[in-house]
Amino acid sequence: MLFMQHAVKGLVEEFCIPRNENPRLMQTLPSWRFANGMFAQVLSFGLLLTALRSRKARSWRYGTGGLRSFIADYGVSLMSLIWTAVSYIPAGDVPKGIPRRLFSPNPWSPGAYENWKVIKACLTKYNCQSK
Repeated sequence: MLFMQHAVKGLVEEFCIPRNENPRLMQTLPSWRFANGMFAQVLSFGLLLTALRSRKARSWRYGTGGLRSFIADYGVSLMSLIWTAVSYIPAGDVPKGIPRRLFSPNPWSPGAYENWKVIKACLTKYNCQSK
């Protein structure tokens, strides 16, 4: 229930201006916030529905047995990849911040382990020094 609560909270926050964001930017205009929120709704419900349907692929009438089995086994991961690719389709006149994306620093850059709490805790526990 906690994961579902955070998912709904995240979808509602897509309609809001992010913290520490300049409210005068194009992507924070009400029309773009609404477009961002609606696109997030389409992506999330599309992922949910297709992932649930792909789990039942073994009982489908179309496709070969091997393909149906593959989709049933790996459908949720496959749908995650497909819907992530769909999220990159909007281009052209869409501002850079629409749709909003999570910031993920390069994990191999120097000092990037600072963002990894588990690694940082292990280094602290065993008194490891970063070089």
